[in-house]
Amino acid sequence: MNKIYVVRHSEAEGQSPDSQLTERDFKQARELADFFYEVKVDRIISSPIELEILNEW
Repeated sequence: MNKIYVVRHSEAEGQSPDSQLTERDFKQARELADFFYEVKVDRIISSPIELEILNEW
């Protein structure tokens, strides 16, 4: 059976596209990564906004 996971966008410390994530959202992003660690994902559809991409881990 196919499953679809919907994840909300993160909160930022401002409205600018280069605003940083809040500490709460870093925590939630880590929890989400743990949740998906062993889940086989065939496709990810994401916003192109850089805030959604966490290269700092």
